[in-house]
Amino acid sequence: MARPDLAVPSMLTSMQTLRLVTFAAALAALGHFPAHAQHVLGGETIGLGTDDGALTPDGRLAVTRENTAASTAVIWDVATGAQLMRYEASGGAISGSCCDAVEVTDTRAVVIGTSIQVLDLGTIQPAPIAEYPLNAPPRDLAIDALGRFVLVRASDSVRVLDLSNGAQLLSVPSTTTSPGGPYDVDAAVATADHGVATDYDQLSSAGVTIVEFAPSTGGPPRVVYQSPPNARLAGRPHDLAVSPDGQWCGVRSDQEVALYRLDGTNTRLMWKASPSVAVNPFDDSAMDSIVLTDDWLFTMGRSASPVGFTVTEAYDHAGGRSIALLPGDPHDLDLTPDQGRFVMRTSQRLGVVDVSQVQVGAGLFVHEVDTASVVTGFGAGLDSVAASNTHVAATFVRASGPIGRIYAIDGTQPVFERTIGLLGAPLDVAFTPDGTRAVFTSLPGVQVYDLRTRTLTLSERPVVGNGWWPWCDGLDLNAANALAFGIGLANGGGGWTSLLDLFDEPAAACPSFANSTGAPGVLVATGSSRPASNDLTLWARGLPGGVTTLLAYGALGAPVRFGDGALCLAGPVLGRYITPAASAAGDLRIDLDQAAVSTGPGTFLVGTTWLFQLVHRDPGAVSGHNVTNGLLVPFLN
Repeated sequence: MARPDLAVPSMLTSMQTLRLVTFAAALAALGHFPAHAQHVLGGETIGLGTDDGALTPDGRLAVTRENTAASTAVIWDVATGAQLMRYEASGGAISGSCCDAVEVTDTRAVVIGTSIQVLDLGTIQPAPIAEYPLNAPPRDLAIDALGRFVLVRASDSVRVLDLSNGAQLLSVPSTTTSPGGPYDVDAAVATADHGVATDYDQLSSAGVTIVEFAPSTGGPPRVVYQSPPNARLAGRPHDLAVSPDGQWCGVRSDQEVALYRLDGTNTRLMWKASPSVAVNPFDDSAMDSIVLTDDWLFTMGRSASPVGFTVTEAYDHAGGRSIALLPGDPHDLDLTPDQGRFVMRTSQRLGVVDVSQVQVGAGLFVHEVDTASVVTGFGAGLDSVAASNTHVAATFVRASGPIGRIYAIDGTQPVFERTIGLLGAPLDVAFTPDGTRAVFTSLPGVQVYDLRTRTLTLSERPVVGNGWWPWCDGLDLNAANALAFGIGLANGGGGWTSLLDLFDEPAAACPSFANSTGAPGVLVATGSSRPASNDLTLWARGLPGGVTTLLAYGALGAPVRFGDGALCLAGPVLGRYITPAASAAGDLRIDLDQAAVSTGPGTFLVGTTWLFQLVHRDPGAVSGHNVTNGLLVPFLN
């Protein structure tokens, strides 16, 4: 490939020229998307389904539950994908369908199934710290925000365990006389101070038990509220949530919604109310039905009159409300991390509400787009909408098959950006904490979409065919890794688990300045910087259309004026990589061949760190050339 004729500082003229490679032949051979989200563990399969899992907050370990005859907890090393320990439950009756079955801290895991298992993640012992057989199906669990206690909701009891030693500190019978509402989504939540659990009785009413973990008066955890008969909610329990500040808990049943104050001294029911229009039972139409900000409670219901609509309501702390009707059955909802927008998904619409504009007594103004799905209920996914501060990721089932969609929500109206064909029936969707990647799981596999590059960077199908749905999760992720899991066959066989390295090590390390487009060019990386894997890809966005480019790399130095931008490369080791011209849209993909240089200056060796910048012409600018931000990439083993 001819070298672009660029004005390059003299310190770059002695750089080695590396060859540019494409992946066309490799893609044809592989028959699927390139694995630019690096595998750690790719599609490990087991005899039965994997139905819940969690990553530790420090990202060191993953814990999954296998729904075997006696439920089995499994600990994985996230860095290597190695299976470190398996714990088959001893005693108990039946695993049953849990809302959630795994919760973790950095040093402890609690897994519920045929028993409650408390596991040591600090030293990883061959046996649980503590184990308690369950003779009634488990429902849900939650760890307090300080990592001291776990609240476990079984069908017949509410329990609190001390995570330091596994001791059971509280066990009280719930008012439940029925195994549990078959469609309740969440049945337990926890703040730093309180745990809240719902129950269900044969009279079709929902009750609430609230526990104070560390009473101000001293002593062990205690029950501070349990619904009296006249304060129970009509219909089966469906969902509950707490506000980010931990002061409020909202509970949703089929037919009512309630708000509870968690203040440590006078925890109480603030109010309960019926929706503004008559509603039908949720059945399996909705996966989540309530979320809270610090000031508002948002909920959805399945309208009975008019039929075929979702009633969406916002309540303040005093019970005042605002309402909207959207076509379709309710399916899922979410809040942006900054609490600025409420997002909902019905079978017919995707809606976004600006929280700052919500007013009691006024109509709830919903910005909506048509998203008709031919399937509702579990078949449309367990979680079918996720929000970052700028985007929404949602899943649907169309006549042509299951899809994921990305919408921008940083304006007043959701703006469609991309459709992604899913591998099978949708299961779960979530954003990384920085909002740069959306991860979709379906029954047979997992896919990663990078919003910075607007590309699908991984698509993996561990099992053949569409299986069944885990109870309420198919995914957990942090900034660095994704843990995906599912059930491969309809009879529960062929469960799968995948651990992915999302490659968050590169860091922007040099200022960038606007080019003739009015915005600076941006350089990001996907794949991995493992020379043995040789799958590092750099992506440039926001360049002037069609301009010639050159990728420069070397040691990080102080910014030096270069054209209309700044170059941050320092000697003595420098290199350059011949690149093609940008597309007409100002985009460029560079698949770096890390094996092209094996000796000498500029070698991509484990333990080295290089700063990459893309130099480019800019005929519409003052100097005629510019440079993107610098991207500091450490090369890893």
